[in-house]
Formats: sequence, structure tokens, C-alpha cells
Amino acid sequence: MIGIDGEWGLNMRLDSTIRFPRQMTLAAGAKEDQVLEMGREIGRQCQRMGIHINFAPDVDINNNPENPIINSRSFGEDKNKVADYSLAYMKGMQEMKVLACAKHFPGHGDTNTDSHHALPIVSASRARIDSLELFPFRKLIDNGVASVMVAHLSIPSIDTTQGMAGILSPKVVNDLLIDSLGFKGLIFTDALNMKGVADYYPSGELELKALLAGNDVLLYHGNVAKAFERIHFAIQNCEIDQEVIDRKVKKILMAKYWAGLDKYSPVNEMALIDDLNSSAAKWLNFSLYKPAPTLLQNKHDRIPLNPYYRDCIASIVLNDSMNNPFQKQLACYAKVDPFQLSKDASGERIESVFNQLNEYDRVIISVHNTSINAAKNFGLTPQMLSMIEKVSKKKEV
Repeated sequence: MIGIDGEWGLNMRLDSTIRFPRQMTLAAGAKEDQVLEMGREIGRQCQRMGIHINFAPDVDINNNPENPIINSRSFGEDKNKVADYSLAYMKGMQEMKVLACAKHFPGHGDTNTDSHHALPIVSASRARIDSLELFPFRKLIDNGVASVMVAHLSIPSIDTTQGMAGILSPKVVNDLLIDSLGFKGLIFTDALNMKGVADYYPSGELELKALLAGNDVLLYHGNVAKAFERIHFAIQNCEIDQEVIDRKVKKILMAKYWAGLDKYSPVNEMALIDDLNSSAAKWLNFSLYKPAPTLLQNKHDRIPLNPYYRDCIASIVLNDSMNNPFQKQLACYAKVDPFQLSKDASGERIESVFNQLNEYDRVIISVHNTSINAAKNFGLTPQMLSMIEKVSKKKEV
């Protein structure tokens, strides 16, 4: 049974494939039925590649804007929209017999630590977690999501044990996910090589603890041989009941049967790239991106540009090349003179461009090649901010 971490499609991991929008981009403009169609197409592409599980959708609520790891992978901060769009994505994939996976249980949105590097702590109350973070998980579970991935999170309001990651906590996996929410599908750990848990226990002990907590599939751990040996010893030593192991194995076999692996046939490699990049898939992708650009404000109705205005207009591209596609497109609407500054432009260069703007009435500043990382100021350098501030004080920007 083959899995992929393909939240925005195969392209998240594989080249020569279509890059569908990130979830926050979808929420900016796409409709639920379009997200459903995207789920079907991603499911079709997974089937074509011989992939049976996609670790998507991300149902985390992005209620911390400084989150370094979820951020644009979330459908946003509205729990109803997150739930509805996640459900559409899930249904689309599972219609194509690809297992969807709701993650990261019980909710990774309100963190400011990257669990690849350390163990994040969610300090929210149990009541808040029940009403907010668990809301989309409940909706997907009630509608038959095939699997859930448990996060590397310490959640004191659920388990007070110091430094206890959710994937190792019976209170999170067994008591909350299985008993309280009634989830009967496959339960995956998040990757066990991530430092949020890997630094706390040696190989073997880590996997056993994850198994004892209630997880079914131990994902991406560091030493398969040690894990197998330790779990095998634990069964012989009555640390874990053989019936528990049998029950988990049967769940995995049922998932394989549902995915059609009882009738396995090798992938036909003929025309594979063409099939994965079909005209229909490309058109769907275009239709998902098209409504996403978001206009936050439009003082004096300056947008769109009016070719009948007599204003003298300049365009400054920050952190990209002169006459990039944006500036070329501007020229379709009005006469706009192009300028350019690198992200680390010298004071002299900034002053030189600034002095050339005297004759212009309006300046369009476009910022390119940014980052989603709040800790790195979204890729905005002091030089870029300085230029924006300097121009804004003298010109209509």
C-alpha cells in the first residue's frame, strides 16, 4: 500500500506533474464543488501512479498567523469553511478509491513551533479545542474519512504529562480519537523521524509507545529492524496483547482490499506523463487559481487601471527582474514605465530609483518571490520595506 504527502497533488513530491493550489489559495476563491472536482482529479492521478493513500486534506484551523508549518496549507481560520472544503476534498479522492487522511489530529493550527525541529505546545483549554480544533475532524469522521494522522503536539489540557507528544498519548489517540469521536478507520502517526518526537525516545521504544497509544501505522521511523524487534519482544513479554496487533493488521488489510489491492496489477507506464498532465486537469487547475487573487482595499477606485487617465505611472518590481510578467501585463492597460530593485539593493541604488520618480503621479509597487514564513518577515527585507515607505510618503502608491 503506497502513500504520498500530496496536499496540492502529486507535485508536492513528484516533478513533471500539475501543481494544484495550496488550500488557503483554494479558500480565497474556489467553490466547494471545484474542490470536490480537484479531489477527484488528484485521486485519479494517484490511481494512475499506483498510489493508494494521500495524506490530505490538512484540516487544521489556521488560528495562529505566525504558524511556521501549517499556514497556507490550511483552508483558513473559519472552522466551518475548513470543515466544508476539507470534506469536499476528502469525498473527491475517496470516490476514486484513494484513502484520504485528515491531519494533524487534534489540531496543529495554533502553534508557533515547527514540529520537524521541536515539540510544539498547544496551550488552549479543552473547551476551546472541543469547539474549534476538533470541529472539522468530527465532520470528516462522521462522513467516513478513511484515515487520520496524529500530530507531534503537547496538549496539557488533554494530557498533563510533561513533554508528551500526542502520537504517544493514549489520552489523545485511544481516549479522544477512538473512544470519544468514534473513529474506526486507520490511524497514522506523523513522521516518527521528526525531532518533535525522535529526540525524546530511542528507536524501538518510540514505535512501541506509539503503538500502545492506539496508532495503527507507524510512519517513517528511523530503524525498522529495531522497531520490529522491540514490538515483537513486547508481544512475547505481554506488554501488548496479540489481539491488539491482529486487530490493527485486519484494519490495514481491509484498507488494502477497499483500495483494490486484492486485484493488483502493475502501473502501465505508456503515456504516463501525458495522462497526468491532461488538458482537463490543466483547465481545472486554471479554474481553481483564477478566482484566488484577493483585493484587500481599493481607495478611490484606482484598480483596475483606466487607460483614459492622464496620470503618469511608474511600476517598481521588488525582488524580481525588470519587465517581468506583471509589468508586461500592466502595459496592456496603460502606459507604465518600469523600474526594478533587488531585495538587498544598496542605499545608493534605492536613492537613485527614488529620485527618478519625481515626474510620476502614481507608483505601482509589486513584491515578488516572498515567503510564507512569518518568522522571516515573509521574505521582506529592510531594503524593500524602506523603499515602500519612502515612496509612499511622497507619491500615491
